[in-house]
Amino acid sequence: MFFLTALGVGFLHTLVGPDHYVPFIVIGRARRWGLGRTMLLTFVCGLGHVLSSVVLGLLGIAAGVALAEVQGWEASRGAWAGWALFLFGLAYTAWGVWRALRGRKHGHAHLHPDGTLHKHAHGHANAHPAVHEHFHGGEHAHPHEHPGEH
Repeated sequence: MFFLTALGVGFLHTLVGPDHYVPFIVIGRARRWGLGRTMLLTFVCGLGHVLSSVVLGLLGIAAGVALAEVQGWEASRGAWAGWALFLFGLAYTAWGVWRALRGRKHGHAHLHPDGTLHKHAHGHANAHPAVHEHFHGGEHAHPHEHPGEH
């Protein structure tokens, strides 16, 4: 049924649009082709016209399907990103708590105006604020706050 409908629409399309067949009649007469050759070339070109329309239609359908998939992804992308950030934060918090409970030390690096870079390692077991000075072998001493150490 679909094929017959398409055939009927195509036939009507050709009859209503003389630009689809008049050029072939004119070229056939100018080159003195017979009726059979003119009809054959008209049919072959019409077939090319139909097949190219089918290919363009299939490309349009494929583009529509691809766009629908992209739109579905775009609609959920924000939710996926939010969940990914939440889960990363949860894992990072769990890792930090695990390290703190095990008494693992961590460090802080800082840069002095003279270009000296150094790091102080400390933990947070028995945490309470303490201020003390560090001497780094140079001619400077400076206080640092290290909760948990004194």
